[in-house]
Amino acid sequence: MLSNFKRAIKSKLYVLLLFGSYAKRTQTKSSDIDLMVICPDGLEDAFEKDINRAARSMPLPLHPLVFSESQFIEMANAKESNVGQEALKNNVILYGIEQYYELV
Repeated sequence: MLSNFKRAIKSKLYVLLLFGSYAKRTQTKSSDIDLMVICPDGLEDAFEKDINRAARSMPLPLHPLVFSESQFIEMANAKESNVGQEALKNNVILYGIEQYYELV
């Protein structure tokens, strides 16, 4: 299903992470699939529209979040806990492994 999701996205993917309960392998039947898309700065709006359109076409409930590189780095360096830090701790890199490791 995630390969179908990647194909449904028209924007050129940069980094796609699976995080949350599926990445931790603690999902239940009612869990949604948490995805984080990290895109180049300034392209968040276009990516978000495209990602949300693709997510609506999938048979399972997806919860996609889109952040720019700068936003992701800011979250990673923040003192307070946030979704970016959660994704840093527990993730499965679905696309863009080289770009991801350049960011972190």
